[in-house]
Amino acid sequence: MSPRTVVDDRPAAESEQVTASESFLDLSRIVSLLGGLFLILLGALVLIDTGLHDFPSAPTTEVFGFTQTPLLGALDVGAGLLLLIGAVDPSRALSILTGALILMGGVILLAANDKLDQSLQANDAYGWMAVALGGVVLLVALLAPSHHRRRVTYRDDSDTLTAVG
Repeated sequence: MSPRTVVDDRPAAESEQVTASESFLDLSRIVSLLGGLFLILLGALVLIDTGLHDFPSAPTTEVFGFTQTPLLGALDVGAGLLLLIGAVDPSRALSILTGALILMGGVILLAANDKLDQSLQANDAYGWMAVALGGVVLLVALLAPSHHRRRVTYRDDSDTLTAVG
């Protein structure tokens, strides 16, 4: 005798499975990632060129057309690391905070560059770069839509086949 396959005709209760997922790549994360990588590269090149032997008041250097001191290079690396961490944060809070701080730093550099301590001296191009980068990171983090997908799956258990032998 061969085994029989029987279909269970009992009414099955519907079960609901809810899966919420989030898209890993959105515009805010990409902007934070690229901004963070740029700042880390800029800061690392400044620190390589000036060295840390006379930190923070060593002479200025020019990298990518931006005149900077070792202290500004270290601040660039720190802000870049914060942006990289913010790129994986789904709440965007760290990207918003870091973008606002970079923006404010750029405004301060542009407004009072001649009154700042010698260890914070930079050219106007660096100030404008900080204003632009901080403003873009801040605006994108605040205004770009986040892509949340929600998938609901209903399963009807009446389609299950039970082998009876």
